[in-house]
Amino acid sequence: MKKIETSALIGLGALGILFGRKMPGVKVIADAERVARYSAQPVVCNGRECRFDYVTPEQGQPVDLVLVAVKATVPEGVKLPADNHKAFLESMAPAFKPDGMPSMRQDVLARRPTEVEQFAGVVRRLAQKHGMPTPANDFFYEKIREIEANYNK
Repeated sequence: MKKIETSALIGLGALGILFGRKMPGVKVIADAERVARYSAQPVVCNGRECRFDYVTPEQGQPVDLVLVAVKATVPEGVKLPADNHKAFLESMAPAFKPDGMPSMRQDVLARRPTEVEQFAGVVRRLAQKHGMPTPANDFFYEKIREIEANYNK
């Protein structure tokens, strides 16, 4: 097997940043508008600025590995703003309590049906529809279903 010497990344969401930071020399492929925005406002992860080499699809060269880390909403035609994750956290953070517990955990403790189908189940169906693997989501979906199946045992 050939050694991976060149790589490219499509998508600078949480997973794209996480993996991209660990890929020396990675080229981030984005449209011209995003390249301009990322260049003007560098990506920050855990308080540290992440420097990436950006290229548009037209500038791209063949690489040994391409990592695709885009949201499943894109193929569904749902356009989320680039700062969607920040807006979500800013709106939700005041409601988070140190001793709080997610509703799904409360459901499991009370042996009630969870909302796993409305969350992870929808992600699974959309990903399958668009040929996108979701291994972490599938793992948690299956484990929660297993927990629910054992309520009466």
